[in-house]
Amino acid sequence: MKKILFKYWLANFLLGFLLYAVHRTIISITDTTAETDFKKFLSLLEILLNLGFSLLYLAVVFVSSITLFLNLFAKIRNNFYASLLTFLGIPMAGLIFLLFINFQLEHDSHYPTSTLIIISVIYILFTGIQFLMFRKKIGSQVYLQ
Repeated sequence: MKKILFKYWLANFLLGFLLYAVHRTIISITDTTAETDFKKFLSLLEILLNLGFSLLYLAVVFVSSITLFLNLFAKIRNNFYASLLTFLGIPMAGLIFLLFINFQLEHDSHYPTSTLIIISVIYILFTGIQFLMFRKKIGSQVYLQ
């Protein structure tokens, strides 16, 4: 069981890190040309805000990938919903928080959280697929024992 969970954790963390790298690349290719000093200052603040959000994203991905190890406990592993929460609980809460921030502050598609929301949705989709694969593997192991 430890080897299986380690493989899923490693895949989950590498996926999260890959999406972090993609987000940082998107930040770096963002057009920051501004004609006035004030607009240059605002674009610099936007870049710093994006970098802060991307570091927060990396921390959340690390914490949410560590929660996969809660499946080592039989009570959690054998309960479908508890196991689902170990895979998708923190990422879904983070996405809901980002959506709340995005809708409260601004509805602009260029707001710094909009790219992070797209990256988070991709992460949640892949983590959901990973959860289904994990449940299938766990289900086949129960019958083998």
